Amino acid sequence: LLSLISNAVIVRYPDFFVYSLFAKRKNLMPSETVDLPACLISCFRAAAYELRHGSPEEGLDLESAMGILKLTPLPRFFDSMAVRLNGPDAAGREMAINVIFTDRDESYVLTLENGVLHHHRSPPVPDANATVELTHDLFLRMLVGQAGIKETIFSDDLQTSGSRIDLVRFLLLFDKPKSNFNMVTP
Repeated sequence: LLSLISNAVIVRYPDFFVYSLFAKRKNLMPSETVDLPACLISCFRAAAYELRHGSPEEGLDLESAMGILKLTPLPRFFDSMAVRLNGPDAAGREMAINVIFTDRDESYVLTLENGVLHHHRSPPVPDANATVELTHDLFLRMLVGQAGIKETIFSDDLQTSGSRIDLVRFLLLFDKPKSNFNMVTP
């Protein structure tokens, strides 16, 4: 009986299920990941919900997902950037951008070549086009749109070195993600 009730709740209220799935795991360390079978079940049910009720009118509000984003490993954010890279615009460009998270003592090198973005955890490379030093919190607030341009530019949590023009050109190569994409239907 409990299984039938939980299935009905999940199918009718998929956002509640996703929230409860992550709320139970809110004390995870960033290196831990969510249980794969639970994610697959959630994806299956979300797809079934879309087939029954159509695609969502509104997308996910990223501000409400800050707790989840804080637990997301940094390489997943760079994977997302690689997917959003506009390949035709990036074709023929070669760049290296150092990203240093000052509060985590972590640094990543993002390299763009042959229209593909690669990332790896590494000390900053000296011949990078630009270097960005920021806190993890500011990085997340920038991603979800909580930190505006004015706040970001004047923040003590962000420093840049190298070519700012190359950094802006690099950031303009990414498409803005759609948060209300279809899972099943084209």
